[in-house]
Amino acid sequence: MGNVGATELLLIGLVLVIGVLPIIALISAALFDSSSWQAAGYSRGSKVFWILLCLVPLLGSLAAIGYFAAVRPKLRKMQSPS
Repeated sequence: MGNVGATELLLIGLVLVIGVLPIIALISAALFDSSSWQAAGYSRGSKVFWILLCLVPLLGSLAAIGYFAAVRPKLRKMQSPS
């Protein structure tokens, strides 16, 4: 039980991408207020759409990658300073 091989590391990576990344994206999307979404050019329903998409098994991982690559940068740019 001491050595971790490449196969185990790959499996751990897959579990993280499939299981954890969508949860992080879902939380991130939920934390942005509606005004940030609208200022970034997204409709009111877009927030709900991305949150629900992250909940779909397997597809949620792809949605999370898309969210972090395309949507979240725009939201962060438009977020009002606290």
